[in-house]
Amino acid sequence: MDKVNQAPLFDPKAAQYVLGCLMHQPSILYDNEKYILTVDDFSNKIYTILFGAVYNLSYTGTELITPPNIDLYLSGYQTQYDLYTQANGNDLAQLIYEMTEDFDMAQFNYYYERIKKFSTLRELKNKGFSINEFYNPDFLNQAEEEERFNKLTVQDILNRIRNKIQLVENHNLTKQEATGQYAAKGIRDLVQSLRLQPEVGIPLEGKYFNYTTRGCRKGKMYMYSAPSGGGKTRTMVGNACAIAFPHIELGKVVMPPVLQPVLFIATEMQADEIQTLILSWISGVNEEKILLNTCTPDEEHLLSIAINIMEKYEKNFIIEAIPNPNVQSLKSMITNYILHDGVEYIFYDYIFTSVALMDEFKSVGLREDKPKGLCPYITFPLISGVHNYIMC
Repeated sequence: MDKVNQAPLFDPKAAQYVLGCLMHQPSILYDNEKYILTVDDFSNKIYTILFGAVYNLSYTGTELITPPNIDLYLSGYQTQYDLYTQANGNDLAQLIYEMTEDFDMAQFNYYYERIKKFSTLRELKNKGFSINEFYNPDFLNQAEEEERFNKLTVQDILNRIRNKIQLVENHNLTKQEATGQYAAKGIRDLVQSLRLQPEVGIPLEGKYFNYTTRGCRKGKMYMYSAPSGGGKTRTMVGNACAIAFPHIELGKVVMPPVLQPVLFIATEMQADEIQTLILSWISGVNEEKILLNTCTPDEEHLLSIAINIMEKYEKNFIIEAIPNPNVQSLKSMITNYILHDGVEYIFYDYIFTSVALMDEFKSVGLREDKPKGLCPYITFPLISGVHNYIMC
């Protein structure tokens, strides 16, 4: 049988030094996140009992744990106390307490790392991994083997295991041909293609926004972030209108070079609320006047022209008001408009954790104030309610 697999994979001297240091300075366990120790790190029963006592006593706030403290604590747990006394645990506690009275933190770090390495090897072995390359106590030159093992870290061990798994994954689950490339590959063709067709999309609202995004480019997603009441919806409606409709400026209809259909998904507002925003944008008439019916005759004339524009290009602006969206309904709806209506520009107003979405994501603890990265089901992040999206 493999000698490595017969080895105890536990160093009593390392355990003694670490436990002794913890007895003299219990705060090591809870004051520094660097050190993570559990009973699983001490495979020998007596050391497990000792560590359990030291660990529990340390969280009482004591600044020093003596052998009598441990004895008194364990006396309240008869089964453990019997094992402790039978194994002369008090003598062991006294020994390690005395040998670490003037302990050195550098030594503690060395023995702590050794304990964690053996703990890692034991767990890997129990999970069926071969550990021969990491530790071989029957190696002919034991001194060299120990020196090599001492230079290893827990992270080194785990990285080697990961690399092996990655090689197997690459061989069996990915295409064999390499996907990487040198940065210079095809650069001349790329530059030439940009000369013929610059990477610029349909203009959006705002000089600086357009400068930053180079317009509404297909295959891109833009996020507009603002607090509640910060004009997210109004800004998004304006950008959608700039793509879908002509507008009136100084009494004349201004026709953009290109008009494209857009889908505007509203989660907070009703369709009629979006319609008045559109009417205001096209006509240039303040929306408040439209809502309060306080328009002048000239403004009424502008509204009449704006209505005609909306009717003429009615297929260019589709409103979907969904007060309680969920991932599947959004995915199906967006796919339908892309395939059947030729929509290539989508506006989403706005992402928030609705009841339906909370139900879908409750297993991952999604909260409205805790952004959660990319949703795997649709093409935009499901994050907090201060973001609007343009998808092209």
